[in-house]
Amino acid sequence: MYANELSVQGAHLDSTHAYFNGACLFMYPDGQKDDECEIRVSPPRGWAIVTGLEPTGRGSFRARDFDELIDCPVEIGTHRLLKFRVKGDRPVNRSNSICFATREATAAS
Repeated sequence: MYANELSVQGAHLDSTHAYFNGACLFMYPDGQKDDECEIRVSPPRGWAIVTGLEPTGRGSFRARDFDELIDCPVEIGTHRLLKFRVKGDRPVNRSNSICFATREATAAS
């Protein structure tokens, strides 16, 4: 896997973070695109995982199908995570958040 593209369309890995977009990384067996998928990530100590996938355990995440899997990028590192509510939004076992994963953001946390 090539992981030296610092953009949302590829993957990037260095000593500060890891990022991947599933579209450039994952494949599926013929005829199984609609099957449920699960990924497991083992980050270095002190790093956290941020993704839109459903968490199923420590470092494990589930996607309903391949399309959901590739629609949910994964950021791993010591980023800043800010939680917020949208005006009029009611809590429904879900929080909104934004991840700041720049070198400046990781230095500030």
